[in-house]
Amino acid sequence: MAKILPETFPGGEWGEERVYDALSQLPDPWVVIYDVGFVHKDPGRPARGGQADFVLVHPDHGVVVFEVKGGEIVADGGSWTTTNKSGTYPIKDPFDQANRNKYDIKELITVGVIAEKSPPHGAPTRSTSTLDPIHWSDEASFRS
Repeated sequence: MAKILPETFPGGEWGEERVYDALSQLPDPWVVIYDVGFVHKDPGRPARGGQADFVLVHPDHGVVVFEVKGGEIVADGGSWTTTNKSGTYPIKDPFDQANRNKYDIKELITVGVIAEKSPPHGAPTRSTSTLDPIHWSDEASFRS
């Protein structure tokens, strides 16, 4: 079974809980991380926070970053909405959101921000995690 972090669902959205339960059934050596928060800083721009619903890591298959949306999801002319028992609300484009998070997380790993320990001040930054090398793909397949 996959290693899943945190080990028990901390509460939250019903759709995310269903996905959490399904992903916990993945085989070894998958690692599933729920609710990954990070801060991204582009040169010359203010820092911005980011959050990925799930990040999956596999030593042979690489990293998968995805976003979970619940309710009835509708895309119309570039606008996205979700409808649930409380009403209809605008949401971010889940594909754009997951794609942006993928590149932000990739950059953090590549420059060594996500590593087992920080290098001494002034030393070159390099990831020392077990995620080297990481396979990144811009392709995805979906099954309904």
